[in-house]
Amino acid sequence: MNKENKKIRKEEVIAKLKDDGDFDKLRLKIILKLKDNVQLHNNIISAVKQSAALNRLGSENMKVRQLSNAIHDEVWNKMIGQISDSLWEIIRSEGSTRTEITEIVVSHRNNNKTFENSQGRDVKIETHQKYPIPNK
Repeated sequence: MNKENKKIRKEEVIAKLKDDGDFDKLRLKIILKLKDNVQLHNNIISAVKQSAALNRLGSENMKVRQLSNAIHDEVWNKMIGQISDSLWEIIRSEGSTRTEITEIVVSHRNNNKTFENSQGRDVKIETHQKYPIPNK
């Protein structure tokens, strides 16, 4: 196998998607869907309201930044798992986001867009039967 037929690394695919603006569009859609997650939003509010930092004697005398940092330090570890799970649920869910990600990558492949490999040479994305083009 010569260098021109070398498989493309995932980092190269992501770099190309970033260059084309597709990555930012997908990221924005995922963030907006995450913000629309009412249950996650309510869980975060509940965790903040129940935080020891907020309910500690003298917390009303703390500077806003100090109180914010104390709440963040306490709540972050509790909530990051829920946030991560929600993000992956959005990405993996059958339907819009998962389909859109697949369609964008397949579209790049099928339009014979090329990716520059680590040696600076353009290489076409290989076709994979594992990921067929979704019917519209």
